[in-house]
Amino acid sequence: MAKNPKNDAVGDTLSPPLRCNAEALHSAPDQALRMQANAAPKPQLLSKTASAATSLVACQRASVLLLTMLCTAACNSQTTGEPGAEPPPKKLSRGTLISLGIVGYNYTNRYIDAFSVDGAGGGNLFVSGPSSGGGGTACCTPYVIGLKTFKVKVRWHTAACTYNERVSHGEKFSDTHRFFKEMQVQVEPNIPDNPRYLEVHIYPDDRVEAVVTEEVSRPRLILSKDREDNSDYPRCPNGKKPQE
Repeated sequence: MAKNPKNDAVGDTLSPPLRCNAEALHSAPDQALRMQANAAPKPQLLSKTASAATSLVACQRASVLLLTMLCTAACNSQTTGEPGAEPPPKKLSRGTLISLGIVGYNYTNRYIDAFSVDGAGGGNLFVSGPSSGGGGTACCTPYVIGLKTFKVKVRWHTAACTYNERVSHGEKFSDTHRFFKEMQVQVEPNIPDNPRYLEVHIYPDDRVEAVVTEEVSRPRLILSKDREDNSDYPRCPNGKKPQE
């Protein structure tokens, strides 16, 4: 077979380093792969631990996000009344005995040191203002659900006098005797379905009103606290404690 003069010419002109044969071309890819494998870093235990920690943190974050979404959905359903919200409190059945908080309103111009409802103390009452009756809520007086017509006995401090005056270390002291009034008060019949408070409204003319409410009411009389009388109480007759 005749030789190709062009191939011979090309082959003769190539320098020895550029010459190759079929075996060299076949083994080149394997050698390259072996070199890459030797150059690549081997897996270490530290990398495996880091990978596991990263996966754990990702799972924890996903769990927190899921719980947050569930809690938000539950809160929204309770606020908007959607299915899953807690039902409103059931109406108390007739004949159930409950306790009502006692709330006083002092429309007089004097501080009331004490008042009570059926013997249960209602606390003390400062003079009322435009938004407050002068006292807080005290515990408690009983009430039977469904009862519409009933009375309560209200007792309150109305006046006082001083006796047994004495001087000690240059200061003047005296004892105070307080006078009280007491009356049976008809409770107003407009009682709510969910009663919580018994309000006692004390007027300057010794008139008293009692009403059962679900929420604490604003004063029935809008008065300024500037009306308060802070003058000293008068002396008791003969400077002695009055007989009970």
